[in-house]
Amino acid sequence: MRQHDQQSSPFETATTVIGYVAGAIVAFFGWPAVFAGSIATVEAYAATHYAFVPSSLLTGFWGLLILFGLFGVTALIVTLAIQLTLKAAGRL
Repeated sequence: MRQHDQQSSPFETATTVIGYVAGAIVAFFGWPAVFAGSIATVEAYAATHYAFVPSSLLTGFWGLLILFGLFGVTALIVTLAIQLTLKAAGRL
């Protein structure tokens, strides 16, 4: 983790912001498709292995897991791609 007394370049800050914005957009628009395509499988598996877990709890947890997973993975990939591009161009 960075120290508070160190200054980050404007390129690093912009890269992080762009990564977060891209992650939020992908999570917002991609979440319904991924959730709808996977919830039936998750519920079937949970019904046979974890019958004591309420369906509403399982659905909510799975939805949050997909939402945060999409956000995190997208933000990471976009941020790293931009940083590698900037390093190759000699800007970072």
